[in-house]
Amino acid sequence: MKKKNIPKTPPPSGVERYTVGDGLTKRNMVKITGLRNPSPEAIAELDAMFKRIGKVSTFNGRIRSSEKWAQDILACDPDAEQLPYESEAWYAAKIISVAGLLQKIMARIHTYPEAARKETDALAKFAFELGVLASEAAHKFAFEADALLGISRRAQQRIRGKIRGQSISAEKQVVHNSWKEEADKIRKEKPGKSKSYVAGIVKSRLKSSASVRTIRAVI
Repeated sequence: MKKKNIPKTPPPSGVERYTVGDGLTKRNMVKITGLRNPSPEAIAELDAMFKRIGKVSTFNGRIRSSEKWAQDILACDPDAEQLPYESEAWYAAKIISVAGLLQKIMARIHTYPEAARKETDALAKFAFELGVLASEAAHKFAFEADALLGISRRAQQRIRGKIRGQSISAEKQVVHNSWKEEADKIRKEKPGKSKSYVAGIVKSRLKSSASVRTIRAVI
């Protein structure tokens, strides 16, 4: 009997929490219903959502978001060249440096709007660089260790599989050679017999589990 799709009743608070995706794409989501008469929890969730959007929805907000992550890594702003290449501190120092340059350009544009055209190339260059640095850092330190471990294990499995395959091939070759040797003996004993006949005798004498057809193909 086909089950009926029973409509899901929204929670009394009007705030439903759920997850979407899996693994790297897994995200926590919030669905708010009953906006005509929102509950205190729904109002608090909406307020928090608008504050989060307000912090990062502007260009300056996105710069500050990346800069805050970097400042949490570093106690100060050291020279990135003195840090181990592509270490977490190196990324943090580079992000702070590029974010500072972007903020200076933005300040000049706000002070002198006519300078916006001259600053376009520099603004695009540093904005792109900041985006690349922030994206690389976010993925590198979250997933690189596990990814490298997975690559290493896959390589080891391939090597083990190749060795096992070679071992199996060597074992098969020994068996095939025994079939051929026995077939040569039978041909001397009973010349003129068909290949299928010889294969059948080989199977019987060596008590092989292989089929006559398989033995015939080898001898």
